[in-house]
Amino acid sequence: MAEPKKLSFNETLKAFGTVAITTYKASPLAAITKIIGTIIGSAIPLVTAFVAAQATTYLAAGFAGDEQAGTRAIWCVAATVLLGILMMAWNSLQNYIDQFTSYKISSAISDQLYEHFVSIDFWRYDDKDTADMFDKAQSFVSFFSQFFDAMARIVASIVSVIVALVSLFSVSWWIGLILFLAIIPSAIVQLKLSRLQTEHWRKYTEARRRSNSISWSVMQPQNLAELRIYNAARYMLDMRAKWRDKDQLERIQFERSYIIKRLAADVVEAIAQLVGLLLIVLQIIHRVQPVGQFVLVEQMMSRALGDMGSLITQFNSIDQDIAAMVDFQRFMRLPRNLNEGRKLLEPPQAIELRNVSFRYPKNDKLALSNINMKIRAGQRIAIV
Repeated sequence: MAEPKKLSFNETLKAFGTVAITTYKASPLAAITKIIGTIIGSAIPLVTAFVAAQATTYLAAGFAGDEQAGTRAIWCVAATVLLGILMMAWNSLQNYIDQFTSYKISSAISDQLYEHFVSIDFWRYDDKDTADMFDKAQSFVSFFSQFFDAMARIVASIVSVIVALVSLFSVSWWIGLILFLAIIPSAIVQLKLSRLQTEHWRKYTEARRRSNSISWSVMQPQNLAELRIYNAARYMLDMRAKWRDKDQLERIQFERSYIIKRLAADVVEAIAQLVGLLLIVLQIIHRVQPVGQFVLVEQMMSRALGDMGSLITQFNSIDQDIAAMVDFQRFMRLPRNLNEGRKLLEPPQAIELRNVSFRYPKNDKLALSNINMKIRAGQRIAIV
């Protein structure tokens, strides 16, 4: 089976749109709720960090003798607590909606897949290409119901990174620029690794299926007893290890090849965060910035770096499942055999099969032709 071509950026966006539209049709309320939840979930932590920074500034002013600053600090602390309660309440409601939506969407799309599977031509059940497509389509079905969850996390991460960078640029454009330049190497390394993981996942689908199939078959007591009698158990275990290593060892190898690059990107991020904090400390010492700006800068830098890592991780996960969607769409485009024949009102007196043909590999010279089978009541089956 030829490997499907790699998705371009436009094809990936089209795939996102296809899944999004399908999911919206299945549950419009869930889609709207997810959009609102994304905005709330990404906004509350950022607002909390800003309020905490203001509270720190007012505390420092109160310690210096400003009587009104103490009251303002108390109000800021109270606002921080209220924001935390609001976030917890929203998460509780969102968890219920997510579970209900996941069940509804997963049931609908899996029913479509299996109804199509039981209506294709009979010869496809023994076809290797069809088995590969069906295996990948099943993995995509498990992802389909979680699409909006993944997309919400991606959107929330993008919003958080943008807001954090804007906040840092508003405090000091030097700090914002340093962090922006530090994020780029890490993003490039992670995205490259994501592409390699996707290609590996698609390439070794057959190896994983063979390894899992052998594991399930050999570990059955009734099968294992017979395999041991014929001294085949060790052979089957060695074959399982062969297919398992073919899948996992290569993934570990290219992970190892990226250790240095990933470590270098992490070091760049750590240095950028250190330089940014030192710059804001120096500005506070020289009374250019209020004391609370240190809390704001530290929170925004940590959040921007963390959300960028989360964004790459989520994109990596979706990238693999979007690749599976190509096979899902190919499988769903297979022609269906809905010929149910004619209903018989009474048992037939005779059954005849004419011009019967059998499918064989192209390189198999065996051929059968001119087969006439007649089955008659009370007579033997005759093959001429």
